[in-house]
Amino acid sequence: MTRTSRTRRLLALFLTAVGLGAGCTTTSTGDPTAENTSATTSKEPSERPRDIRLDGLDPCALIPEADQPEFYIDKPGTPQENKTLKSPQCIWTGTEVGAFDLTLVTTGSLEKWLGSNDAVESKDVEPIEDFPATEIHLKGQRNNNPCDVAVDVADDQFLVVTALIDELDLSKVPGPCEYAHDFAESAMSTLVN
Repeated sequence: MTRTSRTRRLLALFLTAVGLGAGCTTTSTGDPTAENTSATTSKEPSERPRDIRLDGLDPCALIPEADQPEFYIDKPGTPQENKTLKSPQCIWTGTEVGAFDLTLVTTGSLEKWLGSNDAVESKDVEPIEDFPATEIHLKGQRNNNPCDVAVDVADDQFLVVTALIDELDLSKVPGPCEYAHDFAESAMSTLVN
């Protein structure tokens, strides 16, 4: 198995695991869907500097070409439709370090997506472009690899980045959560400008 296909397979497995660990009712590789809960609420609009609607945007166009070498991206992202969430996503697989997935979720709040499952750890982290950000990973993941960073951009809309770093390359880049945060910063810099 080549390094690229192994990385893609690991990314798909992680996306499925996060979906299963987040109170999901339907499973499909890379397509988590959260169950409805009466306790689910959106972040207050006052916590965001403004709303940025993600409807109709192309996630593959959000990472500036100038930023791509920083993430060892050497080829265009692969656009996909997250059929379960009915949200566009893009996957980049680098030959040097690992892979990134960027999904523009337009079908519900982050809290709804996370659910209340003990398998997932989440914590608020440093805002990105002044928008609330949350770090998400499965409990017990070595070095938190892979790691998601989600950014709340509007009512019932958020973007989520998954960073999967090849275990052999953890010395080349920051930790997976920091790297996911950096990738989300790159996407958000496009969105706010």
